[in-house]
Amino acid sequence: MIRHPNCSPDANPNWKHIAIIGGTFDPPHWGHTTLIKAAQESLKCDLSVVRPCNGNPFKSHTQGDFAHRVNMCGLLFGDMPGVEISTFELQLAYPTYSYITVKSMFNREEYGNAYYHFMVGEDCLENIERWKNLEELFAYADIYAVGPNVIPLYEQLPGWIRRNMGYVYMDSVMDIHSTQIRNQVAHDEYDEQYTSKDVLQYIREHNLYR
Repeated sequence: MIRHPNCSPDANPNWKHIAIIGGTFDPPHWGHTTLIKAAQESLKCDLSVVRPCNGNPFKSHTQGDFAHRVNMCGLLFGDMPGVEISTFELQLAYPTYSYITVKSMFNREEYGNAYYHFMVGEDCLENIERWKNLEELFAYADIYAVGPNVIPLYEQLPGWIRRNMGYVYMDSVMDIHSTQIRNQVAHDEYDEQYTSKDVLQYIREHNLYR
């Protein structure tokens, strides 16, 4: 089930649809792949750009090295068709706010004319009202929240936010958080239920989250 923003423009068939998948990816997990699948299968996006952030103002823990997070994203998403791993966030100020991430996609020659869709997990709806310059983000992209509980969470939002964003209801989404993986690794546990074997091997080899 898909709900599109009320203000979505009439689509120009010559323009691409590009999904922006932002986050700390510390580490990346299967839940992140769901956002890509929602973009590609439900919204029919031509390209999904994975953008590991340089710093998330809502994260309390010390975030892992940017290069490690990018490398792990390559291991988890690199073989997915229509996916690009971007390191552009390193050029942005710390911490990176979502509206800056989205704004920085514009006027990039490699993307050309495009509609942008910022994909988030449903858990982001709990603090979306606190996002810095949310109105400016909506000026550049639609936001789509994805998850099995997205509808009641969406309906609790103020009307002006609901009008400007949509959602993709997916009942198959696993409730996974990077915190779970970091906590497991700290206790020398490595569970492929949450992320790939390659990512777990990378974590071991580089002694991350210990």
